Amino acid sequence: MIIGDFNYPDINWDMQISEALEDSPSQSFLSVYKDCFLHQQVLYPTHYRGQQQANILDLIMTNEPDMIDKLHYTDPIGKSHRLVLDWLFRGYGCNQKEKKKDILLIKVTMMV
Repeated sequence: MIIGDFNYPDINWDMQISEALEDSPSQSFLSVYKDCFLHQQVLYPTHYRGQQQANILDLIMTNEPDMIDKLHYTDPIGKSHRLVLDWLFRGYGCNQKEKKKDILLIKVTMMV
């Protein structure tokens, strides 16, 4: 799982494209994202500021589509212009004694 504020407002995450120039940082980022077969879990804008267009800047990327469960978008704290995200992380572990896979659920909150 890779999370953070990536500040690439010109990436359209619905279509996984960027209108930026071919050699721009956002195009490079998108290329690596696709090469690594990652899944972007944030589907709605997380950044709102004044008259600017709302953007998805805060990303949660995983290597499996079902690793994130119950992603919630919560109002900003104080005067922040970014939403608070919280979710359940679904990971896998192996119980050595019984040789079976266990599903781990971890609640995570992200405030950028």
